[in-house]
Amino acid sequence: TITLPSSIKTIDRYAFKESGLTNITIPENVTNIYDYAFHKCKELKNITFKSSGSSTPKLSLRAHSFGACTALEKVSFLRTGYTTVANVFADSNPNLIMVGYGAKDYTAALCKYLVNSWGLSYKSTDSSEKKFQTVQALSKKINEHIRPDDVTDEGCAAKVLSLGKGTCGGYARAFYNCALAM
Repeated sequence: TITLPSSIKTIDRYAFKESGLTNITIPENVTNIYDYAFHKCKELKNITFKSSGSSTPKLSLRAHSFGACTALEKVSFLRTGYTTVANVFADSNPNLIMVGYGAKDYTAALCKYLVNSWGLSYKSTDSSEKKFQTVQALSKKINEHIRPDDVTDEGCAAKVLSLGKGTCGGYARAFYNCALAM
């Protein structure tokens, strides 16, 4: 175990890669977790993103920062305000749960990233045909991004989009949230 000081602002690339950590609480003042910071922490079970209220700064999660954490059971988003990429939790436990009032913000940031990377935008001034084509394109991209998988629950949009695995209910939540972001 390790207790990170509240004064820490960043967690650098590879900082805890392949370590034996089982739980980690990310202090509220951390603003960046860089690529592969906790990658392949195969014993990591719980991640908590701590908050100090409305003054908590935004947190940027980078590529594979928690990727391949195969024992990961729970991610608690106890803060709001995220920027992220699609593969933060890639190849982690498909049955993990993502909870907390900040999960909605994480989901919105993830959807914004995906929609932008797919080059999709929905404009209210577009013709009905263009709007329909844009929604169809989103459906196709979501379908390409999410693979059907035998998971223990349908999954929240954050989990399904983060892992790229889910069932029809998770797919529907992912589509809905990405449509809002678009």
